Amino acid sequence: MCGRILGTCRDWDCGIDEPAAITVADELVAHAISRSTQDLHLRLELRRGLLTIAVTYAPTVPDAPLDQIRRRIVSEVADVWGASATARGDQLIWAVLRVAAPSSGW
Repeated sequence: MCGRILGTCRDWDCGIDEPAAITVADELVAHAISRSTQDLHLRLELRRGLLTIAVTYAPTVPDAPLDQIRRRIVSEVADVWGASATARGDQLIWAVLRVAAPSSGW
């Protein structure tokens, strides 16, 4: 996963603090893994100077919010984050990080 985050950030030339993006993705994925034994989906999206990192998963145990430690880590690094249920009943947890300097073309 770390390679995917780094590769995508570099391909997009988004000027993001790569360790911050990896930290957020790690925490969101770790949460999803702790709540589900099924596959999860990691999505990165870059729009208007904002990098969104989102994880969708189908809970196989009763879902719970981010634990206190993960919540603190994500809150310290991300500009904003949240969670919600999808229309299919899966869970979506996401965080948004502001990019340092927009690259050309977006």
